[in-house]
Amino acid sequence: MKIDGKIASIGFLVLLGIFLLSAYFFRAPEPKTLEEISEKLGESRFCSSKNDCISIGSKCPFGCGLAVRKERANEIQRIVENYESDCTYKCKAVKDVDCFENRCVSVFE
Repeated sequence: MKIDGKIASIGFLVLLGIFLLSAYFFRAPEPKTLEEISEKLGESRFCSSKNDCISIGSKCPFGCGLAVRKERANEIQRIVENYESDCTYKCKAVKDVDCFENRCVSVFE
């Protein structure tokens, strides 16, 4: 009985490892072009209330005061920051965020 339990445990660990590796290698590729990132950014702005939104900063050429849904903030911020850009913006400070017409927007000072 002890051997069967060990074999089952090893089998489970092997299957778990295969699953994790396949999830890693077959995940959707991160957007890289301006158009792909802009589309992802647009998808991440849907909101139903102000509490859904957070500002993730500014990055040229995506705009000043980017506001997105909180649960997508880390992902979108990483994608935007990894985009190589040679332009700069002079942006006003973001005072707050809001949900306007079901879209997260920044409110500037």
